[in-house]
Amino acid sequence: MNPLEIDFFIPQFLKNSATYYVIATDLAGNYRYVNQRFEDKFRFLEPDFIGKSSFIGIHPDDHHEIINAVKACLGNPEKVVQVFLRKPINNNLDHIWSQWEFSSIMDGNGDPIGILCIGHDITDSEKANQRAKDLAQRVDAILEEVSDGFLQLGIAFEIRRVNTKFEQMFALSRKEIIGRQVTDIFTSNLGHKVLKNLEESLFKKELAVFDDYFPYFQKWFSFTAYPSNEGLSVFIRDITEEKKRKVAFDFSENKLKAVFDSTLDINLLIGLNGEILNFNRKADEVSKRVNGYSLTLGGRIEDFLPKDSLDEFRQNFPKALSGNRIEVEVVIHFQGLPNWFEVSFFPVVDSAEELMGVAMNIRNINDRKIAELKLKENQELLDAMYNSTSEAWTFFDPDFTIKFSNKEAQKINLSLFGKEAQIGDSILDFVVHTLRPEFEELCVEVLLGNKITIQRQYEELWLEIVMEPVFDKLQSEIIGISHIIRDISVIKNKEEKILKQNEVLKEITWHQSHGLRSHVANILALCDLLNNYTAEFEKEREQFIDLIFGESKKLDLVIHKIVALASKEDLDYNQ
Repeated sequence: MNPLEIDFFIPQFLKNSATYYVIATDLAGNYRYVNQRFEDKFRFLEPDFIGKSSFIGIHPDDHHEIINAVKACLGNPEKVVQVFLRKPINNNLDHIWSQWEFSSIMDGNGDPIGILCIGHDITDSEKANQRAKDLAQRVDAILEEVSDGFLQLGIAFEIRRVNTKFEQMFALSRKEIIGRQVTDIFTSNLGHKVLKNLEESLFKKELAVFDDYFPYFQKWFSFTAYPSNEGLSVFIRDITEEKKRKVAFDFSENKLKAVFDSTLDINLLIGLNGEILNFNRKADEVSKRVNGYSLTLGGRIEDFLPKDSLDEFRQNFPKALSGNRIEVEVVIHFQGLPNWFEVSFFPVVDSAEELMGVAMNIRNINDRKIAELKLKENQELLDAMYNSTSEAWTFFDPDFTIKFSNKEAQKINLSLFGKEAQIGDSILDFVVHTLRPEFEELCVEVLLGNKITIQRQYEELWLEIVMEPVFDKLQSEIIGISHIIRDISVIKNKEEKILKQNEVLKEITWHQSHGLRSHVANILALCDLLNNYTAEFEKEREQFIDLIFGESKKLDLVIHKIVALASKEDLDYNQ
């Protein structure tokens, strides 16, 4: 096959076409001609197609399509064979879809000498078809996954599609009902009311939403029908449980209203513009007593509130409208006396989660507030007492968490650790590291219910540490440990002085019992000898007097020592 033969078989408009690809191959499947459109599109595959295999530029999976098409052409030379082929683009990174018509090229004798192929790009339509198929598949998948039953009706009310949920709802098989009239199948199940509403929706082209009870199934169903030019798409939902809950809710709502009216709190529902949407009996009673009139729905909330509380209301009401829950304590003066109230604001939304107003709760907390103020006063007095003592007192719970420490304890912490203990700190952080094991052991003993007292000397300072359990009000459970450190240096010094004084008294007693008595006994004996003196013993008499004089000096020395010991207890007894 030569170019002259090609020119004979291919019209000029196809050769110059900007839409159609035109190629001719010989019976061996090699290119013998390609038009400019084909060459421009696929030049990146081969700079010169003539003589090359026509499989160049055909997706490998489509080679069999070409072979089958050529066979069909050769088997029936008068026949035009259509074939869809994928051809590579973007350096073989992607492909396009193309539609071709194959026909035989015959010589003058009527014998085939080649194949004429005319094709065009159908990628856009193919992709659109694929997207449509994918969308249809996704729609089918979604319809099968939804919890609602689905029913699609044509304009003649024939059933076109149902999902699995619909089959389960009405105990029907889609194989048995697809294509049949809905009025033939569902009259006994759906009833005339449902069919009538569906017909009106289709003919008026209006969305229909309705529900109905089905005695046959003893269930309530909700229907939502969407009309279109092709028919109706109906979503069906089982609302039996919702209906039961609605009945229960209505019953509960009545009970809630009874509770709402029986409370001692003032409760009001305030609209977005400050109008009263609802109120309880207590609010109405207070309005009658204070303002002299009953509350009315739609009235202004500011007409109900005392004037000295309006500023507080105007400050917090917008915050509640913004979605915040507000709780404040308000003091209002009646007849010159303060009365305390706890006022709460919180936003209220409807079933569609749309803000509809603000609920306002007013509770009289006067008794509680007076008790709190008295408790605060007592606490301040207790703190003052703890802080006025010279003892360092700390209270911590069984987990070693500090709950209180007075000023003296803080002074010690600051001097030893460079910081004051805060409520919530661990007491272990304020124990000297080397003493921590012993401290923890002592805490275990105290938590068993034992009181521990320890006296320690630190250089010239004596400290007494008292640790004892702290019980709850019922005295049934240990809630912590009381830790007291007191300076007992003065007491210890006095004890030491007393001990020294006792030693002195012992020394004085010894001198009295030994020194004084021996000398007095000697003097008395000498005096007795003098009383019995005779003239012939004159020489002995002088000796007796000398002895008495000597004993008197010794007695005087002992007396001086006793006096010295009594006046200066730390005298060196050897002096």
